[in-house]
Amino acid sequence: VDATTGPLGQGIATAVGMAMAERHLAAKYNRDAYNVVDHYTYAICGDGDLMEGVSAEASSLAAHLQLGRLVVL
Repeated sequence: VDATTGPLGQGIATAVGMAMAERHLAAKYNRDAYNVVDHYTYAICGDGDLMEGVSAEASSLAAHLQLGRLVVL
């Protein structure tokens, strides 16, 4: 899913939210024989995004929740 964002840093927070949703849906719908939800979430960001506080807070939340399927480039 492509997502357009507004202010700098918001894209990383959106990606963290998508990764959280992926984990929730995987826990709800995946079964031993069927992996219905099994994907990675990618965010492409620049240096301006990383300098904003919202990206630092979202990254901290992703680390706290151990979102291993989130990739920030």
